[in-house]
Amino acid sequence: MSQKQDLMSHITHGSLRPVYLLAGDNLFQIEYFEKILMKQGLGKGLKDFNLNRYQVRDDPLATALDVARTLPMMAQHRVVIISRAEKIKQNELSPLIEYVQDPNPSTIMILTGASECGKGKLPTAIRKGGGWVELFGRLYEKDMGIWLDRIAADLRITLDKNAKTFLIKTLGPDPNKAAAELSKAAIYSGGGEKINEADLIAVMAATKTESIFDLADAVGRKDTLAVSYLLYRILDEGSSPLLILGQLTRHMHRLLLVRYMMRKRLNAVAVASELGVPPFIAEKLEMQAKNFQDDEILNKLVRLSRADMELKSNRASDRLVLERVFWDLCR
Repeated sequence: MSQKQDLMSHITHGSLRPVYLLAGDNLFQIEYFEKILMKQGLGKGLKDFNLNRYQVRDDPLATALDVARTLPMMAQHRVVIISRAEKIKQNELSPLIEYVQDPNPSTIMILTGASECGKGKLPTAIRKGGGWVELFGRLYEKDMGIWLDRIAADLRITLDKNAKTFLIKTLGPDPNKAAAELSKAAIYSGGGEKINEADLIAVMAATKTESIFDLADAVGRKDTLAVSYLLYRILDEGSSPLLILGQLTRHMHRLLLVRYMMRKRLNAVAVASELGVPPFIAEKLEMQAKNFQDDEILNKLVRLSRADMELKSNRASDRLVLERVFWDLCR
């Protein structure tokens, strides 16, 4: 049986096959499709009685095969998941090959394992028996858009274009990290919301608040030596240049808002309430806001916006863009 569809289209629109092999070194992709296949296979059946999990080397393969031949209980399918398939010994392979070539049609068997599982007799036998073999290769940034949409759909949120660009640029082709940050964004938004770049910057705490305060302080003093030291320290800690820029931009917006509230003679408690921050943070913001004039902050925000576009255009190295923007901010 041929595989003319991609796996997602097959699961969504086609009839499930009796055996699936999900192989590769990207665990996130394997676990994602394992979960979808499990859900589709079980349907509304009794999960406790019709889902069986086995791990090679920890559980006898013979037991898994015996269960796979058992009829489901009050359901259309039984789902049998066998993980770490790359650990199957050669002397255990024959019974498994025998099964996958003539599988029980009422069982959905899902085999998962490392990339070496996609070679040799097992995938050939699975295809021969009408099963599906999916080999997950390395992900690239161009592949991440569809994965971000899938993750967002599972979390019942949507992402705007800038949010996607920000995540890809900040995290690279890593759906696992993206899922973790989007989970935080979903909680932050309350669910069912469109997530934008500002939301992601707010929840991605890769850079410590204290570091951003220190950096903004140094910019306010036009202390180029301190700015250089703090910037490289933050970069060396592994923070994304785009995230650093985004958090500093958010910080400067807050300072502008604090200056407005100070003119309205609001105290630190009122400022804290308006910004949704603890009072001691509001006090720090008030002290810092006194070091700037409104037009200074606006000019710096314009320069930060230009730098944001430069980072996203990939026309220059990220570090060089940051060096230039912070040099300009200190002038």
